Amino acid sequence: MHKFLLAENPQAPSTGGLWIIHLLDPICIIEAVISGEKIHTKKAIYTKDFKFTNSDEILEHWQLRLHHYFTTDFDEQKEAAILTEKIMTEAWHWFKAYLIWEDANIDNG
Repeated sequence: MHKFLLAENPQAPSTGGLWIIHLLDPICIIEAVISGEKIHTKKAIYTKDFKFTNSDEILEHWQLRLHHYFTTDFDEQKEAAILTEKIMTEAWHWFKAYLIWEDANIDNG
């Protein structure tokens, strides 16, 4: 089971956009950046691109940028590349569900 939180700092927009935080081991901090937005952070250790068609049928290009990955599980450390790919895909599915929810609530609100 994965547990994600969404975070942002609207009082300091120059610090970046949306952040996805994975709370269970491995602990991950992932930045979500939509195409065209300025990237405010240092180089990520891993990136993965995704596409999302919103409720207005506009195709959005998103990039998830992994900045921190920490685990205490020694076996997981050996398989970090495989697990990184997996956690990024799972983070995207979670984030995409959020985007769909946000779209529905904005359109109906």
